[in-house]
Formats: sequence, structure tokens, C-alpha cells
Amino acid sequence: MLLTNAERVIDAQSVKNGSRTKSDSTQESPEITTQLINLVRSYITAGETNDPAARAKYLAPNVFYYGRSCTRQQATREIASLYRRWPQRKFVSTDSIELFKIPNHSGAYRVEALYEYNFDNFNEHLSGTSNLTFVIEQTRQGVRIIGVDERLVNDSTNYQKQ
Repeated sequence: MLLTNAERVIDAQSVKNGSRTKSDSTQESPEITTQLINLVRSYITAGETNDPAARAKYLAPNVFYYGRSCTRQQATREIASLYRRWPQRKFVSTDSIELFKIPNHSGAYRVEALYEYNFDNFNEHLSGTSNLTFVIEQTRQGVRIIGVDERLVNDSTNYQKQ
């Protein structure tokens, strides 16, 4: 179960200036907040399946994926490559999902999610904590991920080879 801080929707400019306090002028409706959090939860959880399309379906047709612009199909191939390398994957959520409204871009949000991961293959184990950053666009058709990046938390990675 992913624990969240659903009340944490704040202006990205205040983050840039070092302030992470809630701002009434950028507070989003509980429905939008819930929709964004559910999308992030679903994307992370889908990483435990063996079907790359289960995760890729949350991506926009064109997405900024781990530092480069690509199509959903290209991102799906990258996801499949990860799944081949690490066929057993488990994600454990932490209590941290934060949402930030992106100024001057109606319906655009940055969402950060901290989670723990455990990857196994035949003779290797990799575990640690990572911070996923999403850019999510909310449209009349719903929400979709238009950007994904990730940063490993310092000193959290543990690699073992048997």
C-alpha cells in the first residue's frame, strides 16, 4: 500500500525558492489530487507485472523518458529490456508522494514518489531506494504521464552477485 501526502499540492516556484509550504492559490481539488496519486501508484505497481505494456499504458504517445524524448513504443522497449534483465521485481512504497502544480501550464503537475525496489535475476540481487519524478498532464480525456525520470537515493543501493 502506498501512503501519500495528498494535501501536498504546491506551486513549483515556491519549491525553487526553497519553500515547500502549501499555497491556497495553487491547491487543487481532491478529485484531481486523487487522480494524480492513483496514476503514480498504478504506474509503480504495474512494474511488478511481466507485461511492459501494463506500465507503458500510462505514458502519453510522446514522452520524455529518462532523459530523452521518445514514443510510447520506444519507452515500452526500454521497459521490456529492464524486465529481461531483472525478471523478478518488487516495489515497496514509502510514505512520500508529493505533487507540485507547474506554473503557467494549465493542467500540468510534477509528482515525486519515493519507493524501495528489490530486483532479482538468476544470480544477482539489486535493492535500494529511488525517487521517481513524473510530469503529468491533466486533460479532458484524463491524466497521462508526459515525463518520467528517476534518481537513486544516495547510499541506498545494495548489489549482490552469487
